[in-house]
Amino acid sequence: MTDISSPTADDILSDDLREEGPAQRLGKKADTLIADVEGRAFARSEGIRKAVRSDLHQGRLWARDHAEQTREVIRDHPMKTALYAIGAGVVLGLLLRR
Repeated sequence: MTDISSPTADDILSDDLREEGPAQRLGKKADTLIADVEGRAFARSEGIRKAVRSDLHQGRLWARDHAEQTREVIRDHPMKTALYAIGAGVVLGLLLRR
């Protein structure tokens, strides 16, 4: 007499894990897509970082140039600059007093 027994749950699970079924293929495909998206997001953020650094550098250069021009104007016209500063102070004082 031949003993035919039905497979247990452990046997079914171990067979499914050894063979590549639809769930395993789907899982591998999902892992591949996630890795691809992560790579793209990292590349995009690196591009944004470079653009921000470039803009900051340009802004610093602009500020340095204008600060030097302001210093030159102050050196060339000290009395005129002092009167403008006093006038701006008076106007701000009046506005803040209200």
